[in-house]
Amino acid sequence: MIYVASGYSGSGSSAIVHLLSEYSCCTTGTFGKYEHLLFYIPDGLFDLEDRLLMNNSIHMSDGAIKRFYWAMWRLYDNDFGWFGGYKKKLGTQFMKIVEDFIKELIQYTQTGYWSDDFRFKLSVKGVIKDTAKFILKKPIKKFGHIIDNRGKDNVIQYSFVSPEEFYTAARKFVKNYCKLICSNTDKIYVYDQLLLPHNLYRVNNYFDKNDIRIILVDRDPRDMFVLSKYVWPHIIPGCEVVFPENAGKFVEYYKKIRASVHEYTDSNIMQIQFEDLVYNYDTTVSRLESFLNLKRQEHINSKKAFNPDQSIKNTQNFRINREWIDEIRIIEKKLPDSLYSFPYVFIPDMKDTSDP
Repeated sequence: MIYVASGYSGSGSSAIVHLLSEYSCCTTGTFGKYEHLLFYIPDGLFDLEDRLLMNNSIHMSDGAIKRFYWAMWRLYDNDFGWFGGYKKKLGTQFMKIVEDFIKELIQYTQTGYWSDDFRFKLSVKGVIKDTAKFILKKPIKKFGHIIDNRGKDNVIQYSFVSPEEFYTAARKFVKNYCKLICSNTDKIYVYDQLLLPHNLYRVNNYFDKNDIRIILVDRDPRDMFVLSKYVWPHIIPGCEVVFPENAGKFVEYYKKIRASVHEYTDSNIMQIQFEDLVYNYDTTVSRLESFLNLKRQEHINSKKAFNPDQSIKNTQNFRINREWIDEIRIIEKKLPDSLYSFPYVFIPDMKDTSDP
């Protein structure tokens, strides 16, 4: 069994990770505040699925496989702090399961290349070639070089797998990844952002329904706007703004993001409001325990990692500064059904705010 905390950017999925880490049967292992995003990044697993099953051709499969390989290598070879760094964290086993997965997908190979194999590369030879072409008015092929994404020149890899073949191999890859992450524990692993709201309709293609529980966290749009524009840049110097800074544009963004999420009806997905973890703590924890089959006696470190008395300072942030009132009214007017009904007014101080 694995637990997955999911959310829209900044909506509070980490609060679920903190809360569940208080249970004796749960763990985040050595990864801590780490987001597992290898499935849905550009050129990740879901991109590979779409290209091989919905947009495949004699040109597509080779590039799709190579792009997937390099997306995984980037995560393997680079530690970005809150994601990546698999070489350091997991060793060479990560790339082994990637390569084993790719081998199952490749059905034919042949010498040759497609247009996607060409890459712009600044080099002495390249400068000479381009200069000669400009002066002589014709291309010089002598210095040309075809760069294959996997370092093996002039190899085309074909894959025309059926959905059944793809998902069988992909499920094995996903299971092997989870085994690597959980290799040092027999506890239930809690993943942050392993799946996004946009990916939840895919979940049963990759996981056994009985092996995964997903908690999707949402948040009052007034706070999400204020957090992005005012609060996070204040508490994290140099922090980039996440959402549009114009209130009207933010409303459009907020609506479109949620409208783009595919419908899902799976019983292994539960949606909660971040604010309910604070203002209805006991009831919400009971709901979570029932959904996740957790026992109350397993909650041995209650309020040590997620304390509602502390996290209340991360709610109603839109009340911090009265100068924001005009922007807040735009959001209230255009997103009335998305507003959280707070039981009472709380006005936090900017200096007391933090991550959920």
